[in-house]
Formats: sequence, C-alpha cells, structure tokens
Amino acid sequence: MSVLRRVGLDGNPLRRPVDRAEAWLRLAVLALFVVAGPVLAWGTASRGYHDGAAAAERERAARHEIDAVLVTDAPLPSGDYAMVATPTVVADARWTGPDRSVHSGLLPAAAGAPAGSTVTLWTDRDGVPVTAPAQHDDLLARAGLAGGGTLLGLATVTGAALLVLRRMLDRYRLNAWQDAWSTVGPQWTDLI
Repeated sequence: MSVLRRVGLDGNPLRRPVDRAEAWLRLAVLALFVVAGPVLAWGTASRGYHDGAAAAERERAARHEIDAVLVTDAPLPSGDYAMVATPTVVADARWTGPDRSVHSGLLPAAAGAPAGSTVTLWTDRDGVPVTAPAQHDDLLARAGLAGGGTLLGLATVTGAALLVLRRMLDRYRLNAWQDAWSTVGPQWTDLI
C-alpha cells in the first residue's frame, strides 16, 4: 500500500472530491505544524531565556550573597531523612546585612554542621533573606518548558482544527449521500 494511497492522494477516480480536499487539508495542516512548530517553539524558548536572564541579572544587582555563621550545631536528621546523602536541616544562624545591621534566624544548613560554620545566603539590601537569582540551568529548563509548551499548544490547536474540519466534512458527506439516495432510492423501489 503506497503512502499516497494511504493519505488519500493517489488519484483514485472513485475517491470523492471532498475526500481529496480533506487529504490536502490534512497535509497542509501537518506541513504547517512541521514548519511553524519548531520556529514558534524556538522563538518562545529564546525569548523566555533572554527575559529570564535579564530578570536574573536585575535580581543579582539588587540582592547580596553573604555568609551567615551558625550559632548552634545543626541537628542530625532522623527517620527517613537520615538516608539522604546530604540532608539539609534548619539551624539558628547570625549574619550581617549589606546595611551593616545584624540579623538572626533559622537558615538551611548541612546536617550536623558545627556551630561557627558558615552558610551562604542571599539577602535584599535590608539583610532580609531572599531566594537566590535564577542560575543558567534554571533558565535553560524554563526556556525548554516554554518551548515545549508552545509546541504542545500548537499541536492541540492544529489537532482541534483537524477534528472540527473532519466533522464539517463528514456532515457534508452525509448530506451529499442523503441527497444522492433521495434521487436514486425511488427508482430502486419501483424495481421491486
């Protein structure tokens, strides 16, 4: 069975014009997806990466990476957490903010770290802990998700368009069949 026959473009004289039109439309939608999909996905991923990199740069400029000193020993994990290779727990720590104000609080630390150990944290200009700016790997992952989401969205839209098109053409085919039968049917009943 040839590929052309399988997709409905084999020139079969018994194939209805509406069937040939549907085959060409399916091929056009597939070509649109194959051409536009990667272009849109790449554009979305690229834009997401560059926007994320700019935001991370602004965050790096507004945030400060400082060292905090553990005031107490970090506890050892218990239960299921003891099986983790490098468990993280919270421990009491003290740090000096960029404005020279002294702060204290609970910070993530390696389990079992002794008092006096340092942990790195990011703070705002007032010394309040904030999340670290996005790293290169984070930006790549987000860009990949954006590109993949765009591709999935385009596949959904083109698939839905094909389903709607198929339903419309099926309705047209059934109406054409009914019209043809209305013409031929009475002639057959006279033969019986």
